[in-house]
Amino acid sequence: MKKHDVSFSETELVALLKAGNNPAFKLLHDRYAPALTEIVYKIIRDEHQVDDVVQDTLLKIWIHIGSYQKEKGTLFTWMLNIARNTAIDRLRTNLKFKNHVGWETVGEADIITLIISNPRLSATELNAYVERLTDKQKQVIELIYFQDYTHELAAAQLGVALGTVKSRVRSALIEIREMLSETPDH
Repeated sequence: MKKHDVSFSETELVALLKAGNNPAFKLLHDRYAPALTEIVYKIIRDEHQVDDVVQDTLLKIWIHIGSYQKEKGTLFTWMLNIARNTAIDRLRTNLKFKNHVGWETVGEADIITLIISNPRLSATELNAYVERLTDKQKQVIELIYFQDYTHELAAAQLGVALGTVKSRVRSALIEIREMLSETPDH
């Protein structure tokens, strides 16, 4: 493999990674680290920790590449899930050291991460909150946060504009935040 050869297809890259090819790891890093960095930053919002989380993510990808199955989605989608989970784990660890995170100080993009990472919120409780949303809000939350669709794919699946999907997500997250703030134990 040449040092800067990016002509490998995703299938070829996966095969090289599964074979333990060290230069393939460099190619993986060069191709995907910038996108993973953006995703991780959107979750943890701490540029001092982003590089560590991305490196942890790439290491997990390298170690677990054998579990990647092309039939279940693209390599990038699989890596995105690893990055998201690694970032949420880091956020969860960070939150353990804080006594309280006020909802008013949290950006809307961070609300779902805080909801998911809330150790007192069970999956059953989260589902109960989602069930209280409108059907249109439930659809986008289901597709984006439970089925790992991108906003673009969700828009295509639902046959609506991208802006409509983003508006529904935002309104749903705001409603869930309000439901949580009304619950004394959360």
